[in-house]
Amino acid sequence: AGTQLGIMYEGGLSVPKDCGRAMELDRAAEGDPNALLRQALMYSSGLGVERDYLKAHELLTVAWGRGARMPGNEVFTDMFNWYLEQAQTGEVQALYNMGYVYDCGRITPQNQEAAFKWNDQAPSKGHMQAQNNEGLYYRYGSVVEKNAAEAVVCTVKAALQGFDEAQ
Repeated sequence: AGTQLGIMYEGGLSVPKDCGRAMELDRAAEGDPNALLRQALMYSSGLGVERDYLKAHELLTVAWGRGARMPGNEVFTDMFNWYLEQAQTGEVQALYNMGYVYDCGRITPQNQEAAFKWNDQAPSKGHMQAQNNEGLYYRYGSVVEKNAAEAVVCTVKAALQGFDEAQ
């Protein structure tokens, strides 16, 4: 119910338009993947809250983990452009994020080559999840030639950095 009422407040449908109230209602529907997705959109675009791409990313990650699907249009273009801008400066989390969005096809069309290109830059900067992902690329040979030895090296490096999924 909170999400439906939030949609009404965001769009001014039968109630006065109030993006702040919409955000409050979506927060009240905590755990609902669609409410989380709407919150991410609001943070990404600055609707009813101060624009905060990091918070939007956190909410998107949780929403995706709970099964939310991206809308058909490119509502997260600003966020993608922010990731890209940060990644081009070499910011390690942004490099990983770019790999992630291309790998999953959630903000952009899925593109494994682009995912590997971005992800491949993060392990040398200490990103343990990117290190583990690189091991998976080598293990399965999806973009690079299969190389079991390199896969093990990457996975062990991620495990030594404390990445639980690599252990």
